[in-house]
Amino acid sequence: MAQDRTRRGSFGAEPLNSLRKDVARPASPGRKPHAILRNADIRRGRWSKAAGANPLEPSPSPDTIPAMTERIQVAALPLRASRKNGIQILLVTSRDTARWVPPKGWPMEGRAPWSAARIEALEEAGVIGTMSDEPLGSYTYLKRLEDGEVVPCRVSIYPLFVTRLKSAWKERKERNRRWFSIDQAAEAVDEPDLSRILRGLSDREIRKGRVVPKRATAD
Repeated sequence: MAQDRTRRGSFGAEPLNSLRKDVARPASPGRKPHAILRNADIRRGRWSKAAGANPLEPSPSPDTIPAMTERIQVAALPLRASRKNGIQILLVTSRDTARWVPPKGWPMEGRAPWSAARIEALEEAGVIGTMSDEPLGSYTYLKRLEDGEVVPCRVSIYPLFVTRLKSAWKERKERNRRWFSIDQAAEAVDEPDLSRILRGLSDREIRKGRVVPKRATAD
């Protein structure tokens, strides 16, 4: 959905050869040369200068931005299970950085959080299935808005038990989707809290439309 996009910053005017000159300069004391490249946000051969930010400054982190109220988002966690592969997780790529993320977006007026998450899953990943109204937990991340402002978001994530994947869906030309094992998904995501939630599925199973602790097995 349009509201769910992590907006792209506006592009600056410096050509790529300007970048090459900048990265060739000696690093300032105490700063490793490769940090310049790591912290530079280069898209389509130009600097990204959202909100007039210095492109050579480190990317924002929760410790470097002023304290502010968290924005609320909702996410779906598409799941399937089999005897051979156990629980598998479907993730999609984000529009701006191609990070692996669960389908997510803003709450929708007149809809329960889990219902809004189900719509995001359909639009972003082409997923159809049974949605749980009980979240697995929540995680935080930093989102850059259209005007360049960076805000902390807390995302409640709801399990979605997949029954069908559509071959054509709304955002198929903007995102990739992929099934992961639990460990692979936990490694693929950037957010530590989300990774912990995913790893917590290792001792659980899907039963009667719920994610529940595994049954004890007799020795």
